[in-house]
Amino acid sequence: MENTSSSSSYREIRHRFSQAKQRTEPYPLKGEGFILISIAKYTRIGTKHSSDSRFIYDEPTLLDERKFWGHLPRLKLSTHRSKVTQTIVDSLSSMCVPEDLHQTSVEKLFEVVDFAVSPELPIDLCIWDMTLRIAPGVVNAARESRPSLIPATTCSIEALEKVRFDSLTAPPPMCAICLEDFGGAPDDDDDQPITRLPCSHYFHGDCVVRWLRISHRCPLCRHRMPTV
Repeated sequence: MENTSSSSSYREIRHRFSQAKQRTEPYPLKGEGFILISIAKYTRIGTKHSSDSRFIYDEPTLLDERKFWGHLPRLKLSTHRSKVTQTIVDSLSSMCVPEDLHQTSVEKLFEVVDFAVSPELPIDLCIWDMTLRIAPGVVNAARESRPSLIPATTCSIEALEKVRFDSLTAPPPMCAICLEDFGGAPDDDDDQPITRLPCSHYFHGDCVVRWLRISHRCPLCRHRMPTV
C-alpha cells in the first residue's frame, strides 16, 4: 500500500506493509506446545539526500502492540486456524491497520508458523508505516547522469537467480526499485518473479532487468555486475 506526495523540498512516499519472522532468542513457555505471537505496529522515516547516497533511516517508533498465545502443533493444521485468524484480524482492526493489509498479514504469519519448529521462539508480525523522503534533485540528477551509466552484460542478467516469494523463510518487505510489496496479490509471482543479485539483494524480475540494462550496480549496495 503506497501513497505519494510532494512538496517544495522533499518528495514523500508513504508505504505500508507487514513482515513476519520468528525470533532467535527463546521466551519462557506458557505451557507445552504454546508459542507467543506478537503483533506490533511501527512507524519509520527514511531519507535519501542525493543520487549516490543510500536511504538513511531513523529509529523505528512503536505505535501499538498486541500479544497472545497459540498452540503451535494445532496452528500448523489448516483446520485449526480460523479462530487464530479472527484473533489476528480483530487485533489489526483495533490497531487501526488498513483492511487491505489484513489478509496478507495473516498469510505471512502462517508462512512463518509452517516453518516454525520450536515454540520457545516467539513469532513477530510487524506492521510498518514507512515514509520515504527523497531530495528534489535526486531524480533530476539520475536523469542527467544516465548517458554515462554502464549497463551490465546480457549474459550476466540472464544468469541471475530467480526465486519464488513463498520459498523465502525471511523475505524482504519490498522491491527497492518500484517500492511495491513482494507479498502482493497471490497471482503476481508468475508475472513478477523475484530475482536475487549476487550480493543477495532481492528485486522484482522486471524491475531489476530494466535497471541493469542502464546501470551495472546494485541499487542498494552498489555491487558491480559484469560489464563489457
